[in-house]
Formats: sequence, C-alpha cells, structure tokens
Amino acid sequence: MLISDRYNMLVPNPWDVSWTALKRGAFNDYPVAAESDLELAMRAGTSYAQAVPISPSVSSLAALLPANPSRGFLIVQNNSVAGSGGTAPTLYVSYDGPVNLGFLPGNLTVQPQQTILLDRRVPINAIYVAWGEFTEPATVGGVIHQGALPKRRR
Repeated sequence: MLISDRYNMLVPNPWDVSWTALKRGAFNDYPVAAESDLELAMRAGTSYAQAVPISPSVSSLAALLPANPSRGFLIVQNNSVAGSGGTAPTLYVSYDGPVNLGFLPGNLTVQPQQTILLDRRVPINAIYVAWGEFTEPATVGGVIHQGALPKRRR
C-alpha cells in the first residue's frame, strides 16, 4: 500500500488531508494551536481585511487597534458630515499612545469626508484616535480598515 502525506488512497478525501498526514508523528493528530483568521489568510496567500467603526464616543485613551506586525494596509475614513449651520469634526490619529490633545497638529489628521490610505510603509503600532471639536447639527463617525495582503511569490 502506498502512503502519501497528500492523499489517502482508501477513501477519497473523507477528512482534511492536512491533519491526517503521518509525517507529524500520529494519525489524526489535529493541530492544537488554533491559528487566527489573519494567519490562515497569510498562509493561504489571500488577503484579509477588518473594518473597525469609530463612534463619536470613542475613548482617546484606549487603543482602537492593537499593534499588528502583519498589517499590510491601513485605511482611515472620516465619514463625518455637517448639517446646515454646523461643522464636522476632524479625526486625529496617533500611534503607540493617546492622541496629544494639547498639540493636535502633531497627529495624523483626517478632515471630514476624507480618506487616508497607507499601503507602502504601514505603521504596525497600536492606533489611537480622537475627534476634534464640532457644532450641531453634525453626524460624526468613521471607519478604520486594516488587513494583510498576500506575499508575492517569486
């Protein structure tokens, strides 16, 4: 009988071939450590994305996104809209610590109805956000998209 670690000749694929391979030392030895969706996507060579809403009541002292060494792109959207007579807020973004409210120009700023795409040199640090001042009537909100892109095969 021919035993292959890719195919089982007894029954055509009644189980996941990747965890029935005998090369791991035991038959049906399912991997104990569960991989995250991001790790599975990277191993499979596909892209992975996650959208995180930015509410008007977001805490500027807590990280909106934790550090992520596998981050391949980052999209920051300020979807805020001002009504008649109101002003929409600016979104301030900081890496590795809370937004410095005492010196707002020192942060990454995203104006209302604007989007920033970072895909070449992407910060892998924790990301903090804070809203600037606004006047009613205004609808305040935004989204941060982060994700990983597949590695190019050479």
